Amino acid sequence: MTTAEILCAARERIAISKRWAKGWWAYDVQGNKCREDDPQARQWCSAGAVFAVSRSDGWAALEVLAGVVPGRVSDFNDDAATTHAEVLAAFDRAIAAAEAES
Repeated sequence: MTTAEILCAARERIAISKRWAKGWWAYDVQGNKCREDDPQARQWCSAGAVFAVSRSDGWAALEVLAGVVPGRVSDFNDDAATTHAEVLAAFDRAIAAAEAES
């Protein structure tokens, strides 16, 4: 997968607000913390969604995402003031940046 494809797939994973999470990589259906690639995972943070989609190329995609948010991706995602819409907009900017690079 290309970096843009990884970012698109990760964005799709959290496109519905109830599938987006703060505070940990991923949560299962009961709300328990789990690995982002756990088959029981139902909610992901921004970074968790990226690594759920691609373990091997996730770092490159996360680097592009980091380039469009203030500070660290995890801090941006988990900030109480950050909204779901802002996270999706950040993914949109990162996807555009990744497409421009290729």
